[in-house]
Amino acid sequence: MPNPNALYTEFEFNVEWEGFLLNGHIDAIEPVTDEGGELKALLVLDYKTYRQVKAEQKDWRQVCMYDVAVADMRGRGVFPIDDDTPVVICADYVRLGTRKYWTLNELDHARLHAELTMYATGVKGGVFLPAE
Repeated sequence: MPNPNALYTEFEFNVEWEGFLLNGHIDAIEPVTDEGGELKALLVLDYKTYRQVKAEQKDWRQVCMYDVAVADMRGRGVFPIDDDTPVVICADYVRLGTRKYWTLNELDHARLHAELTMYATGVKGGVFLPAE
């Protein structure tokens, strides 16, 4: 049986970004190649084991952090991949047999920053809302 084509698995990151420390584990980073083997994109995979689809907002926030972390690490040379190679983020809903793909951009990063700032302001002010 051939080995999986992942470049990295269970990849831990700790990235300082816009005044925040983002940390986590990316399940897998795989190359997306054409039939000739030429690299076309990086696929950042997050495996989800939900029994039913959860709120898309929660998944978006997580994958946006992955996108920011991969961009930061790529800029520091952690990933020896051309800067023009697109990054596609994917949530693989294993139990549901579906995948959701995101190609994120600076607008997503700005929205993430606004959300993190809002949460930080709430924490500093002692405002803690009950979880849904």
